[in-house]
Amino acid sequence: MQKNSNFSEYIRITHTESIFLGKEVHFYKNAPSTNAIAAELLSNSRPIEGTAILTFNQTAGKGQRGNSWVAEPDKNIAISYLFFPILLPVSKQFLLTQAIALGVCDFVRLHIDNVPVSIKWPNDIYVRAKKVAGILIENTISNGEIKNSIIGIGINVNQSIFDDKLPNPTSFTLETGKEFNLHQLAAQLSVCLEPYLLALKTEKTTSLEKAYLDSLYLYRKPAFFRDSAGNLFQGTISGVAPGGKLIVQIQSEDYLFDIKEISFV
Repeated sequence: MQKNSNFSEYIRITHTESIFLGKEVHFYKNAPSTNAIAAELLSNSRPIEGTAILTFNQTAGKGQRGNSWVAEPDKNIAISYLFFPILLPVSKQFLLTQAIALGVCDFVRLHIDNVPVSIKWPNDIYVRAKKVAGILIENTISNGEIKNSIIGIGINVNQSIFDDKLPNPTSFTLETGKEFNLHQLAAQLSVCLEPYLLALKTEKTTSLEKAYLDSLYLYRKPAFFRDSAGNLFQGTISGVAPGGKLIVQIQSEDYLFDIKEISFV
């Protein structure tokens, strides 16, 4: 057993089918936040790229927009990967978001088929109109370059009852009626993500943006949104700008929205 100064003991395991992602996994029986543990690991050492922090009982998970990620113990996956995107310019860091979202989509489709699986901008994963997974990527930028990335992913797997305050959750079990082995799924996730991260490393990114749009929730479909002032409006998602802003066509004109400037209704 290994010991981390601020967190519970972990077991060191490996995902054997991948090339570099998850070759070293720190598995915690319980942990407050896998992203927080990953950040501490980076601050204290130079871990190998692809190192993962994994738990099935995350007690203080973080989500987008400052939200928390709440999950029933021992029913779901919370994992954070360490990635060093040396060749990725800061101006193109949204490519990392696209790559991870596509990998998680592939993973979900392996187990939930015959229903639409899509990416709700910027990086929630939806089955039909319900959220099955979320992604939180935290980049450290120094001297105009991305020094490292912590890729946090939460996936609803075997949970069947959710807090009424959550607007639209679903899980692998709710969609399929099956129970899943969490360790096996985590290893499969590493395999699904890896080709997209290797594409970033080799700068083979031309297909990422098209694939992302092909999987984008409500892409080119009229929908209702709400702006940061609370105003309701109708528009059509027409694309995503290189920096990651959502492009919404409103009465034949395109408008750009950042993550805190628009919400789906």
